[in-house]
Formats: sequence, C-alpha cells, structure tokens
Amino acid sequence: MKNIIICAAKTGGHIFPALGFAKEALKNDYKITFLGTNTDLEKKIFQQNEKYRFYKI
Repeated sequence: MKNIIICAAKTGGHIFPALGFAKEALKNDYKITFLGTNTDLEKKIFQQNEKYRFYKI
C-alpha cells in the first residue's frame, strides 16, 4: 500500500477538493493521511470518516 499525505485546512475551499482527490486515491489502494488545524469543519469531516488518518499541526 502506498501513502499520500495531504495538507488542507480551515476552509471548505481547501478541504473538499482534497477530499475528492483522496477519494479517488483510495480506489487505487493508497493510504491517506490528512494534516490540518482541527477547526470545527475539520473535526466534523474527519471524526465521521475513518477512511483517513488525521493529525493536527
């Protein structure tokens, strides 16, 4: 399995396109890790989705 680290934070304009990319990468057997700031939007998205690892930076 290959790894991809994505840094996208704070606004939906950054996070949602990154999630679209991550969704496609999962189809090709990539492990996805997101780096972000843990805003309310990020918490809502990543706490509900166990497909991705998330680390606050």
